[in-house]
Amino acid sequence: MPKYILATLSALGLLDSLYLTYAHYANSGVFCSLVTGCGRVLNSTYAVIGIIPVAVLGIAYYSVLLILVLVSLRPGKSTLRFAQVLGSIGCIVSLWFTYLQIFVIHSYCEYCLASAVITIIILVLLWYPFSETNEQKSS
Repeated sequence: MPKYILATLSALGLLDSLYLTYAHYANSGVFCSLVTGCGRVLNSTYAVIGIIPVAVLGIAYYSVLLILVLVSLRPGKSTLRFAQVLGSIGCIVSLWFTYLQIFVIHSYCEYCLASAVITIIILVLLWYPFSETNEQKSS
């Protein structure tokens, strides 16, 4: 069951990153209703690394994670160790960007915060102590 939740969360993160990437390249604002400052965060110098928008890195992260989880659904295929490493790196990066929003930019982007929450939940599920045999029995 956790693998299906992981796949769903990875897909949600991917959609979030796709939306932010579209907004970046279309040079359009994003709709923010929960917090103020989305534009300030997304137009800050921290929203790009070189010429690459951070949202594009999010697309890569969530895509690879989704592929790893989907492959691990096949019997005899275990890619979860690599997903655990990737998820750990993703969580550290996400916490860094959350730190920047709170303490440096002093503004918040609900899409960025949603991605951070998704990444943390993914990390917890990836490291949750469930065994392959128990999961296969429940399928």
